[in-house]
Amino acid sequence: MMAINETTITDEDGDYSDWIELFNFGTESINLFGYYITDDSTNLDKWTFPDLEIKSDSFLLIFASEKDRIEGPYLHTNFKIDAEGEQIILSDSLENIIDIFPEVYLTTDISYGRRPDAGNELFYFDHPSPGYSNTFSNSLQFSHQRGYYTSQFKLGIISNAIGNEIYYTLDGSIPNINSNLYTDSIQINYRHNEPNVYSEIPTTPDSAHVNWIFWKPPEGFVDKITTIRARSFNGTIPTSKVYNHTFLVDSNIFSKYPYPVVSLITDSGNLFNYDTGIYVPGVHWSEDDPWWTGNYYQTSDDWERDIHIEYFNMNGQLEFYQNAGMRIHGKRTRRRPQKNLRMYARKEYGSQYFNFQLLPQRDSDRYKRFLLYTTMGSMFNTIIEDVMTHDLIRHFEIDIMEYRPVILFINGEYWGIHTIRDYQNENYLAQNYDIDESSIDLLKDNSNIVYGTNEDYITLTDFIENNDLSVQSNYYFVASKIDINNFIDYQITEIFFKNYDWPGSNIKYWRSSQLDEKWRWIFFDIDSGYGDYEYNMLEHATLEGGTEWPNPDWSTLFLRKLLENEIFEELFITRFADVLNTTFQTDSVVNQIESFTSLYEQDIDRHIARWHYPASKSDWLNNIQNRLYEFTVNRPCIMQDHIMEFFDLDEFGFNCDTTGIIINRHHSIKVYPNPNNGVFKFEIDKSKNNKIQIDVLDCLGNCVYSNEHLINEKGNMISMDLSYLSNGLYILTTIFDNRHFSKKIILQK
Repeated sequence: MMAINETTITDEDGDYSDWIELFNFGTESINLFGYYITDDSTNLDKWTFPDLEIKSDSFLLIFASEKDRIEGPYLHTNFKIDAEGEQIILSDSLENIIDIFPEVYLTTDISYGRRPDAGNELFYFDHPSPGYSNTFSNSLQFSHQRGYYTSQFKLGIISNAIGNEIYYTLDGSIPNINSNLYTDSIQINYRHNEPNVYSEIPTTPDSAHVNWIFWKPPEGFVDKITTIRARSFNGTIPTSKVYNHTFLVDSNIFSKYPYPVVSLITDSGNLFNYDTGIYVPGVHWSEDDPWWTGNYYQTSDDWERDIHIEYFNMNGQLEFYQNAGMRIHGKRTRRRPQKNLRMYARKEYGSQYFNFQLLPQRDSDRYKRFLLYTTMGSMFNTIIEDVMTHDLIRHFEIDIMEYRPVILFINGEYWGIHTIRDYQNENYLAQNYDIDESSIDLLKDNSNIVYGTNEDYITLTDFIENNDLSVQSNYYFVASKIDINNFIDYQITEIFFKNYDWPGSNIKYWRSSQLDEKWRWIFFDIDSGYGDYEYNMLEHATLEGGTEWPNPDWSTLFLRKLLENEIFEELFITRFADVLNTTFQTDSVVNQIESFTSLYEQDIDRHIARWHYPASKSDWLNNIQNRLYEFTVNRPCIMQDHIMEFFDLDEFGFNCDTTGIIINRHHSIKVYPNPNNGVFKFEIDKSKNNKIQIDVLDCLGNCVYSNEHLINEKGNMISMDLSYLSNGLYILTTIFDNRHFSKKIILQK
């Protein structure tokens, strides 16, 4: 029997219904007319069989679907099977009990039955065989669980079926009878100095065809872990599912990686084959158009590849594992050496959802899609500008992408720092707003449909284009169709942070009939922002008559026309002054830069050795200094000038003042001991004040301690007791004398 049938077999309606299978082990046919089957011991005749014979040595499949059918290609009972456990009882026409299955807990696509067929012993089967003998359904047991190990070991695998042989692979390929034959054990070793394999495969055209951010081989041996795929066979017939296990073996494995680890296992051809690999230029790359062609630019369903994913937390514990689908995600990042990956949970792979809290900032523990974001989207080689900006504006009335940095391995080889991010589609909106997907219209760019319909938006666009919005009745109509606060916050953020690759690109907007049917804008991709702090984005965002990227006429229409209205203009100017005084204040943004630099610095050396982007750690820090810090210090004053000039203002609710701002990224805080058990001291330079703000962040950027300390007149030594925190890496940040400093601390108890 099976209680949660996600992918095993469908009934005549295409539904994955619960099912029960009977086997006649006798030498004669049996007529089941008047026999009963039930899930209630007090009601044996709950469902009655029709006039039907089951032949000798034959199987009969019955769907426990509540559809209650006795005609058609399949029988259907009037009850379902409770996955939490209930008896299933078969009795004859006189209500004599023939067989009973006990109450057992059943999970997705796991069946429960007898082996051998009609034998006395009951087993769970993770390779169900409805319509066939249970001898072709086997389970494997492993001597070691997936996870972290500080020493090498021998891995044992046991088959539950006598006579079956086990075959396994270590390269991500699906095992077959030509793979490695398991005998007595598999040695799981340290893999420190093993040659690179997949890391040596070019993932872009060579430098003769692309002159910026092209693939380069890693520096030396990349880190490696062990991935195993195993399956049992009866002769040439597979008798078990494919088992996937990841083992991370290193003497210091529990402190080696500063973020959670994601292991992806897949046949290498899915990624690197010339014809079918989604990660390489391949057959679809053209020398005539080297920037925008390649296998990685293919986007149809045919370019989704099956993978197995395993996720380990900071303590080396396995949080979830499952089969899933994967595609390449993005636009220009597709041609970068390290690429964005979009992960799909589907029933066809075994589960409709990733049932884990992938993003700690959200309450949800159920995702249909998520992204593994590359670090190579960053235009100025800083890695952090996109995630830190999303985090900075999380209290705005804008939909953002949350984040969690992870270490990725593909088929056992280190693939560098990635960041788990939201995939902002209709499911993301339905989940975050607790609405039905069917109620959503989601569009991008120039009213292109992502989901739903664009009819209302096109009608609204026509109205805005052909009416004077300085007329209050016209403005009020538009305001009834647009979430004005959302629109203003969205425009201000893009303008302040100088997102040059906007508004003619990177736009998504949506509405829902279950909310107020107002259009709202979604924030994403600020990787082309920052940099030139003098650039006038107000003019950029309101350009009229543009014909091409980055600001064609259609992309600036809404803001241009709305600014004709004095009410909207006042709202826009007032809100801009408000955020310049608060969220976009230099100190606030500097704190974000410090925090996210410290967060991504933790594995930057290993990442650089793998991808050469950034070119070096010093280059990375210099880019942060020159692109982010300088922008943050200078942009508010420039923005004030642009606003006052653009709107012809004599005064503005923000007065730029950079006096007293001191940025010293390379200042050192002395912490000892470090590592420590949570009890430690740290020393700072002499302070003009007697107060210091102290925050401690975990590896995901969450604040786990915050306090203001008085500095002793005899010295600037502060004692801390964080022994209540879990082992791991933390960031100690301090603010004093208008300076922001940070230091990594490691807790080992």
